[in-house]
Amino acid sequence: MFIAARCIWEKESTYGTLTNENIYKVAVGKYTSDISIKDNDFTQIIDVDLIFLKESYNGSSGYNTDDLAIITLNKQVTISDFVMPVCIDWSKRSEQYTIPNGSNGKVVGWGKTEIKVNVSYIEKNTCRDMYANEFQSLVTADKFCAASPLGQNITEIFIGSGFTYERDTFNFLTGIVSVMDKIDTNTNDLFAVFTDVSYHIQWIGQFTKDVSNASEYILL
Repeated sequence: MFIAARCIWEKESTYGTLTNENIYKVAVGKYTSDISIKDNDFTQIIDVDLIFLKESYNGSSGYNTDDLAIITLNKQVTISDFVMPVCIDWSKRSEQYTIPNGSNGKVVGWGKTEIKVNVSYIEKNTCRDMYANEFQSLVTADKFCAASPLGQNITEIFIGSGFTYERDTFNFLTGIVSVMDKIDTNTNDLFAVFTDVSYHIQWIGQFTKDVSNASEYILL
């Protein structure tokens, strides 16, 4: 499972591999954010085993470059009609990762309940050209942007959530919400910066079993 490193990183104390120490749990099949409540028969609340962070991540002082962490669980998630995986593309062929500007994806986050918004993809160079202020420096080499329309704005509750893009009837994990800008006063859109999963695909592969023998797409 994936999350933004900033969600768990602490300056000068968090690098590399973290053990859970009964601090973190993962819930799937839930519609409310209270971890103590099992919403349904298909809800699963699972202890975290290990958390892996990129050692180069250095928080806001590093412009949130490499804002990505991998979470492993102490038991396997049971897949059902209500708990579904998302795809990771291991092909490493650049054309597989090309998403046209303006293409729609989805981001799911939490308030008191689950919130889903549609967002428009903006590749990093286009996004950088849109800014002349300090926000431009946050669109680092491993990032892309997305805009959410009025009434569906990505807010702080979405930090660490995944951006999924549908291709060939499969939903692919494309990015993780990293940082956000203020609302554009001309369009009322809110822009968010995402860590690009494809940029980190080799690092991710270190923690995934049997990648070398896998098919082009792997479900996580």
